[in-house]
Amino acid sequence: MAIIFPESCRGVTSGALREIRRHGATTSCGGLFSTKFVVEELNKGTHLYFERTEPAGVYMTDIAEAKVKIDEGTAAIQKSSHALVESARDANKQMSEVTGKFRDGTEKLSVAIDKLMKVAERGDFAETVKLTVTLVDSLERLAVLEEKGLLDKVMKAMH
Repeated sequence: MAIIFPESCRGVTSGALREIRRHGATTSCGGLFSTKFVVEELNKGTHLYFERTEPAGVYMTDIAEAKVKIDEGTAAIQKSSHALVESARDANKQMSEVTGKFRDGTEKLSVAIDKLMKVAERGDFAETVKLTVTLVDSLERLAVLEEKGLLDKVMKAMH
């Protein structure tokens, strides 16, 4: 009577089958494991599958590295957003200062225009303007004399 081997045993040497029976696994014939060996290994714990060199361990290492990169990216984004917020606060503060200065300048200009309007409404405004022009011309002539060094001589001659 012929011995019929299961499909999983075809092409396996008798030495590999003996090693599987003794140790539960073999590396010959492409590596084989007995069902009993796999169950015993699983009962020992799954920590062996998560070692650095095993596929699950490599996967877990990749996940840990990805988590670190995500954390670093999150920190960089937070830092940039905080810097942006600080810049916005500084710009807002500077804008407030400029607005305050502009308001102050506008108020001063308004006061000056009010004073000018009060002077302009006077009846002798035209005469005051003429006198002011004459005064300015006189001051300019005195400045020229001062530059030439003749102002002291003119002042002495007037006494």
